[in-house]
Amino acid sequence: MAMRQIGSIQVSPDGAQVLFTSTHAVLDGIKSEYFTQIYLARPDGTNIALTSSDRSSDNPQWSPDGRRVAFTTSRSGRNNVWILSLNGGQPRMLTDVRTAVSSYKWSPDGQWIAYTAIDPITPEEEKAAREKTDVRVIDEDTRMERLYVARARQDADGSHEARLLTPGNYCVAPDYDWSPDSGHMVFTSVPSTRPGVWIYADLSVVDVMNGDIRSLAHTGASERYPMYSPDGRWISYLLSDDPPVANGRNGVAIIPADGGTPRRLAPSSDEFGYLPNGSPFIGWSEQGDRIYYLEYSGTRTQIWALPVNGGPPQEISHGDGVFERMSLNATRTYMGFRWESTRKAPEAYISRIDNFAPNQISHVNQGFDDLPAIRTDVIQWKSVDGLPIEGMLTYPVSYERGKRYPLIVLVHGGPQGAVHQVFDGTPTVGSPTYGPVAALASRGYAILRPNVRGSTGYGLRFRRANHQDLGGMDYKDLIAGVDHVISIGVADPDHMGIGGWSYGGFLTASAITKTQRFRAATIGDGMTDLVSFFGTTDLPVMVRTDYGGEVWEEFELLVRQSPVRYAANVKTPVLILHGERDERVPIGQAQEFYRALKSRGVTVRMVVYPRAGHSPREPKQLVDAMNRIVQWLDQYVR
Repeated sequence: MAMRQIGSIQVSPDGAQVLFTSTHAVLDGIKSEYFTQIYLARPDGTNIALTSSDRSSDNPQWSPDGRRVAFTTSRSGRNNVWILSLNGGQPRMLTDVRTAVSSYKWSPDGQWIAYTAIDPITPEEEKAAREKTDVRVIDEDTRMERLYVARARQDADGSHEARLLTPGNYCVAPDYDWSPDSGHMVFTSVPSTRPGVWIYADLSVVDVMNGDIRSLAHTGASERYPMYSPDGRWISYLLSDDPPVANGRNGVAIIPADGGTPRRLAPSSDEFGYLPNGSPFIGWSEQGDRIYYLEYSGTRTQIWALPVNGGPPQEISHGDGVFERMSLNATRTYMGFRWESTRKAPEAYISRIDNFAPNQISHVNQGFDDLPAIRTDVIQWKSVDGLPIEGMLTYPVSYERGKRYPLIVLVHGGPQGAVHQVFDGTPTVGSPTYGPVAALASRGYAILRPNVRGSTGYGLRFRRANHQDLGGMDYKDLIAGVDHVISIGVADPDHMGIGGWSYGGFLTASAITKTQRFRAATIGDGMTDLVSFFGTTDLPVMVRTDYGGEVWEEFELLVRQSPVRYAANVKTPVLILHGERDERVPIGQAQEFYRALKSRGVTVRMVVYPRAGHSPREPKQLVDAMNRIVQWLDQYVR
């Protein structure tokens, strides 16, 4: 829990200084929360804290002239944009929204800041709440996320001009961009703030001065993540197939900024099936001839350049590890990013674009370099049908060749997620990386994390290979991996456990209905009844993505693939962990499986985390979940 997370790496326009954020957990007394503060990395290698308070500060951005820094903080009671001058003085609040600023962006001329915020509660709604007449109609009366623009400098009386740009009956997604002359903005619109509405995303352009809005791309496909070219003549964006599906094919298209016919560029290797940190795009090159993007490749992420002339993608980064939190400075000469590997804790890095060579500029996790080395290998095996499967095998600390060890299988979420070469000491129980890997390795376990069919990073065909077959061939991929680790002499077949979160929890539940090979199982926020799951999740579009139809059309298939249907087969001791407020996989999924196992006399324990959504977010809850997983496995697997 001492590890710090790195985010928002922003290189100054001249490339001389870097902003980054560091997030740490506080578990003292009654506190159980994360705090984020902003740091400035100077050319001499020093890191200076720019913010410090009892509230987090996040999302720093340089002004185009490099003299000011904008950031968001809720120190005023609500999340707003604040501005700090590097010449000295205290930061001042720029926006004053009644809800919260969800995203913002400087204009290229430095005169304006665009931001998005959801509609506030109306006086009528406040009155209804007081009088207890605040009934809700599902899918109606939805508050919208809107785009505003405010002057970046306050007037003498402390006021500032702020204008609403999108009064229509739609939401503005946080992926919008300024034209180079600061006169227009291109934005993505969706029908509501509900999950899954990205399939209806369209592009529009607004004139910042007069508020005129015109449609740019509006088809049956999903169009999102727009970016202006440096000369303002083109707009690039991510274009899905028509109709779009969550794990389908996506590509880069460019369209004239004034409107016209879009042109698709060459496909990427994974066709953007699963997007790292939201947008895969980093930015246009300085010359406007290439578009930089980030994409998963097996257990790694890699940086690519896509030629605008239609040529094939060109790989920019090389080697192992995971690049994340990519950004491009205002002059398009430097990239900022986070990098980590299984042995190296995350830190902030920068590199020139014309000669990619990562240079570490933060040192917040350097103490982890002195810990005992944990070996993690990327391994391959073949499934029962001959399909190549990849995964990661972590060896116990002080591993001795020829000696067998208890094996824990940890299954990622998704199912379109994947396990990647992130730091083995990352504290997590959620998706996609599940379980305290370093803690388990230090206690003498080997850990297998398979990327079964359906995982991202291996191309469209592999990603779609589990369509209408959750718990089928993906389960056999997992078992084939277990047999492989046994065959190479690492795993003790008599001492094995399994666990996962979300889809990983589903596959864990499915596995223990099919085999008695695992001596213990841990299930976090997992689906167990696919019929009731698709009827209650906040993302019902998943039934069409994973099964190609609606619940009533695929009812028998969903029942047949639901683990609760086969609860009578379970003999494995099961630990169930679930967030009380999980809307993605509602808590009823855990209750159904728990009650079925309990009535059968199976050893089972269910733990509920108050206030938690789809995984524990409070540090004390995370510690509790990790400890319970380790203790359960120690008790039954050993």
